[in-house]
Amino acid sequence: SFVFGAVAELIDNSKDEGATELRIEYDEQRKILSYTDNGNGMSWEKCRQMMCHGNSSKGEKDIGKFGVGFKSGSMRQARDTLVLTSDGRELVAALLSQTYLERTGATSIRVPMLSWDCGFRPTRPQSNNEFADYALTIQEFIPGQSLKELIAEVKKIPPFEDYKWRGTRILLFNLKDGKRDLSM
Repeated sequence: SFVFGAVAELIDNSKDEGATELRIEYDEQRKILSYTDNGNGMSWEKCRQMMCHGNSSKGEKDIGKFGVGFKSGSMRQARDTLVLTSDGRELVAALLSQTYLERTGATSIRVPMLSWDCGFRPTRPQSNNEFADYALTIQEFIPGQSLKELIAEVKKIPPFEDYKWRGTRILLFNLKDGKRDLSM
């Protein structure tokens, strides 16, 4: 089944980033499936590259070398995905959302992204207006998520030295019904 392959892809990504722990949870009330690991996490640039089709840091013989594993793995399970990640230096939130693209009439894929330093001070986008716009977009398309609740989700990433967060938390919402999907 496609769903098992999609789950395996997200598990494999955690392993690739050095995770020794991975929690997979389902929030029945909010209808959100989450994956949380204690791996190396990602910087803004690494997360941005992961969100772009065709980018991969894997070798020629590795699974996932074409750079579509995360996108296809998450989109097979849900219409919308929020990635929260930290490499210990910065915290990043990125929204990959079919719902957002459809509602805005986007003709190309847009991925709203925000970052904070580990003290939760906004760092990117550098324009306060653009940061606020992306924060509102993320809040609008994630069920029941204010900016305060978004930061609470980031804090579910396991802390490491000096109480900084390092790892990745992926929230999948608007889950698909599990019927066979042959689309790319």
